[in-house]
Amino acid sequence: MCKIKETDGASEVYREGNRRYVAIKYSVRGRDLGSTVEEAIKKVNEQVKLPTGYSLLWEGEYESQKRANQRLMIVLPITIFIIFIILYTMFGSFKWATLILVNIAIAPIGGLLALFISGTNFSVSSGVGFLALLACRCRRA
Repeated sequence: MCKIKETDGASEVYREGNRRYVAIKYSVRGRDLGSTVEEAIKKVNEQVKLPTGYSLLWEGEYESQKRANQRLMIVLPITIFIIFIILYTMFGSFKWATLILVNIAIAPIGGLLALFISGTNFSVSSGVGFLALLACRCRRA
């Protein structure tokens, strides 16, 4: 459900890359940004047919979140591999390095449970917090 209101105001047509565009902005409350925008994209694609020469771009925080998620998908496995190599070097045992890494991977379950109980959505900032937690636990190990 959404509330749409029409107000009078200055309308601006921006120019970028030799093309005109009009920015349409909206805020998201009570839901995570990614799933809300994905749902909006699906509904707009189903219900809106644009004339030739027109296009829709979904940018802003949504685009930033997608880029951050793509970076995390690359950085996270590399980081975990480097941590594993350090643990293996320290203990000289594949078994102990794996056991410690599994223990570290299970540790954020409490944080995810807290997010679930509090009704807070998982976001890039909470994901970075989990990475920081993993780094701290790894140093203690």
